[in-house]
Amino acid sequence: MTKRRSASRPATARRHRRPSFVALVLLLAVAAPAAAQYRDAGEGLELLPNRKEQLEKALDDAPWTFGKLRVAPWIGLRNVNYVRELDAQGREQEGDLTATAGAGLRAYLKLGTHAIAAAHAIPEYSWWQKQDDRNARVGRYGLGLFGWFNRVEGEVTTRRIEEVRFLSSDVLVHEPTRNDVLNASAQVRVLGSIAVFGSASADRTRIEATSGLTPNDPAELLDRDGTVVRGGLRYLLRGRRGYVGAGVLSERTEFQGAADATRSNEGSSWYTELQLEGNHLTVGVQYDQHDLEGDDSTFPGYEAAGGRATVLLHPGWRIQYQLYGSRQLRYSALAAGSFIEEERAGAGAHVTLGKGGLQLFYESGSDDYFGSTTRQDDVTAMGAWIDLPVRRLNLRVGGRQTEFETAGGAKREVREVLGTLSLAFGGPGDW
Repeated sequence: MTKRRSASRPATARRHRRPSFVALVLLLAVAAPAAAQYRDAGEGLELLPNRKEQLEKALDDAPWTFGKLRVAPWIGLRNVNYVRELDAQGREQEGDLTATAGAGLRAYLKLGTHAIAAAHAIPEYSWWQKQDDRNARVGRYGLGLFGWFNRVEGEVTTRRIEEVRFLSSDVLVHEPTRNDVLNASAQVRVLGSIAVFGSASADRTRIEATSGLTPNDPAELLDRDGTVVRGGLRYLLRGRRGYVGAGVLSERTEFQGAADATRSNEGSSWYTELQLEGNHLTVGVQYDQHDLEGDDSTFPGYEAAGGRATVLLHPGWRIQYQLYGSRQLRYSALAAGSFIEEERAGAGAHVTLGKGGLQLFYESGSDDYFGSTTRQDDVTAMGAWIDLPVRRLNLRVGGRQTEFETAGGAKREVREVLGTLSLAFGGPGDW
């Protein structure tokens, strides 16, 4: 049940909205990063790989050795898209081809038998065919320390992710976005299968306007700093099959510039989580109960269940079925006093084709606007892509279509042709 307060302090009048049954079921599953401002259709089809297995495989596969240091190069084209953007008025722009190209290194250092240090530096360049004034330097950089001991495991990471992506559901324009993230987490087994878990993360989001298609400077509305702190207990399942947990969380988002007076918020509440890895079923669950109020701002308040769910059913090695759902609080890129509750539920299937595979998905949901803007958009999306690895060359081609339809209003549609081409040595990707 979603409740929104009309002021930064508790108020007597509250607006209620009945969530869909499908979304409530699927919300019992892995939280998405709060810094993300727009969710691409099809996100949530896969769970993150086991961190230890991912890093050990990357270290073993890295082709270059310098003493104990293992290094793997990466070079390629990511996000090769032909896209028709929509400006703030919903007008479709002329289609344009854009691509992100880069090259860099990933490095891994084994520290004894129970710890690994990892780093990556991959500078990239975002290119537009017809609008060269929108070209931008971006990239991915990170440094992390990971440890797995008898009763204790944890990690400390810092990352910078610079990419070009849509601003928000109401302003479907690509702009360079930089996210700086610092994260620390630890799990300590204290009694049998009972463990204490704690984590803290801080992120900084900054937007650079290059398109000229937005009525306002998006940095004034979307630049922000956020922190999330969690602490709780986990029951560890036998045979490293996962865990069940619950605890308390504290979250704060502080906006920069003009949006600080209307958007900054904070709150404390609780969460539950589940990670289950079976022979034919994999489930990731995190349910966050949000209870946010204004932090010296006129933020209207937000009390709702949130999170992200993924359920994978793999009856055989050739095919995998996927169910996923999410609910997240987003911020409008059009008006400082406008907020969006984004809800999605979807299904997909992945078919193995040799060393590659075919991915299909369909999803639907809604964007529920509140604050200075009140409306509901019905959202549907579908897409497909095929992965074709040839030795160390990885090729992906596909397409995606997303429709936003306002009740009694206009329909907006985004069509994208997707592609990736990379030459990779070593691990499956950035951690």
